[in-house]
Amino acid sequence: MKVPAVQGTTQADAVSAITKAGLVPIVIQVPSQQAEGNVIAQDPAPNQQVRAGSKVRINVSGGPASTQTQTVTTSETTTTATTVTTTTP
Repeated sequence: MKVPAVQGTTQADAVSAITKAGLVPIVIQVPSQQAEGNVIAQDPAPNQQVRAGSKVRINVSGGPASTQTQTVTTSETTTTATTVTTTTP
């Protein structure tokens, strides 16, 4: 499977592209000066060959940070999702 290029797209578009490629999106919200909701980084890099079902981490801008919050969302299928939110003071 080839990893799609999703940096610069919206979170929704990135998750859709990764899922359609047969991969599992891992969404990490991070503070950023970039537009909120846009993908600012991904791993593995675009066009890398990976096994079907591999995880693709995307960092999504949560906007500028006022507090340090990290949200992790994983999706094993298009109908099942688990969200874990952690906040550090």
